[in-house]
Amino acid sequence: MNIALTAAQEVPVIKKMWNLVDWMIVELNLPVGAIAVASIVGAAICMVIPYLLGSISPAILISRRILGADIRTVGRKSAGTYNMLVSFGTKMAAVSALCEFFIGYGAVWFGRFVWEANGAGLALFFVVLGNLFPVFHRLNGGKGIVTMIGAAAALHPIVAGLLLIVFVLSVYATKLVAFGSVAISLLYPLFVKAFANEGLQMAMAVFVTFFVLFAHRHNYRRVQDGKEEKFYFGDYLKKKKAEDEDDDK
Repeated sequence: MNIALTAAQEVPVIKKMWNLVDWMIVELNLPVGAIAVASIVGAAICMVIPYLLGSISPAILISRRILGADIRTVGRKSAGTYNMLVSFGTKMAAVSALCEFFIGYGAVWFGRFVWEANGAGLALFFVVLGNLFPVFHRLNGGKGIVTMIGAAAALHPIVAGLLLIVFVLSVYATKLVAFGSVAISLLYPLFVKAFANEGLQMAMAVFVTFFVLFAHRHNYRRVQDGKEEKFYFGDYLKKKKAEDEDDDK
């Protein structure tokens, strides 16, 4: 189906809602040529704004402003949530992850208000792209996982819930965070197709998978060389308990 068609002709993600492109087409009674222009403008907005939102890297900002060190120069040398966890502890990682999650969530809802199903599909890809290659940080960003889950939650909460379950089970079974990231990246398009919307959203989910897998290329090499550190939930919980006791003291 031609994506230049009004979102009203698409299968909606949720019950039909107000969106800017449809409003312009109906209220302004646009001719055919102007409808195409309105659709193109709507698509551009749903690409540019989410990309800029995704380019706001919480991990980089928190590490620079609060902790006095760029997260990309310590630990695993990436702006990912896992590097925040191993380098700066649970609390900083949690704050960073929550910010990334709501950036992804907010970007997709923004896209939905601009162009409903089509806008949500474009936004979910470009917000993750911004996290991976942020224009504000010389295109050197995070891994896109948490932003991807946030975007998925805006499409359908069940998608985000399934991704989290698969991630936890994968990491628990393999003791490798990278394996959990790869697992949910590969399943992401399938969950979007099953619970959210087909068409443009499905296509954008496939692109998200490709770019997120590319961002983890160094992890694959470390796993192959036996240099990827193991993650044990038991050790993590003990460490968190020790951190809480230190804070109490």
